[in-house]
Amino acid sequence: MYILILTLVVLFNSGCNQITEPEEPLEYIKLEMELPIDNNGNYFFTYPSGETSSYTRVYAETNRRDGRIFWYSPNTFYYIMFGDTFTEPVVNYSTYATTFDNGKYHTQQLVYINQQHIGDTINIYGYYNDDIISNTRFIVK
Repeated sequence: MYILILTLVVLFNSGCNQITEPEEPLEYIKLEMELPIDNNGNYFFTYPSGETSSYTRVYAETNRRDGRIFWYSPNTFYYIMFGDTFTEPVVNYSTYATTFDNGKYHTQQLVYINQQHIGDTINIYGYYNDDIISNTRFIVK
C-alpha cells in the first residue's frame, strides 16, 4: 500500500509544471523631445530671436492602450487680461495615446515658451497616477 501511495504521489507531482499566463509588461511612460541634447540628458531649446512667444513639443510613448496621459509643469508664465494677472503652467491638460506602432502607443503635447523663460530649465511631467510618472526637462537658451 505504501508503495502504491508513493508511486501516485510521484506520478502526480512529476508531470506537473506550473502553468501561468505570461505577465503583462508593467505600464510605463517615456517622454522625449526632438531637440538637441547634451551628455547630462538635458535638451536645449533655442528661443527664436525677435518672437514674443514660441512652442516646442513633448512626445510620450506608452504600452497602455488608449492611455490618458496627464501633463504638468511647475514652470509657469503669466499674462495680463482686462487688468488682471493670470498664471498658467507651460504645459497642462491631458492627451490620449492612440497612435499605435510596434506594440507602443504615442501622443504629444505642446509646451508654451516666452521670453520670461530664457535661461530657465523647464520641467515637464507626464503621468497616469502617482505610481506611473515620467519627466523630462529642457533649457531655454
